[in-house]
Amino acid sequence: WLKNPPDYIYGLVFCGIISYLICVVQRGHGAVINASGKIAGMAITEGIVSLLVVPISIVLIWAGFGPYSVGYAAVIVAALVSCVILYFARRLFKCSIRTWIVRIIIPGGLLCLVASVAGFSTRFFMKPSFVRVVVTTVLSECTLLGASWLIFLSDDERRMVRERYLMRLVRKLGLN
Repeated sequence: WLKNPPDYIYGLVFCGIISYLICVVQRGHGAVINASGKIAGMAITEGIVSLLVVPISIVLIWAGFGPYSVGYAAVIVAALVSCVILYFARRLFKCSIRTWIVRIIIPGGLLCLVASVAGFSTRFFMKPSFVRVVVTTVLSECTLLGASWLIFLSDDERRMVRERYLMRLVRKLGLN
């Protein structure tokens, strides 16, 4: 079925990826709440919101969205669950949503864009093959690492990584 994928599979997989990305960007807030032990309210609310995927799917099907309704509902519920977690993080720990957007979401989006453009560029100079998959993966990962170094890490964090990890690696390899 990989050679001739089923109808609607691309859209449903895309919805799954979007749902996953939405969940990932708020994972830090969820970890803080879990570590504090103050999870009862968040867990109950998150569970109730997660159950909304079925009624939302039904409404979307009735509205004429067809088989993609389940995927759209998953994206909507992932966004709602993320809002629940952000609400509890703000309520319990006074976490600034604006700071989170400026320091995590915008740089992370930029990072994804840069790595995606790098990976997508192989389509212009390589024919479909296993080698193109490998080159795309290596190019995307290298771009991701380099851009992460520039976008996310402060000067102090870069210095710490250089001193602690890279110098240790150089010594182990005997390159000093």
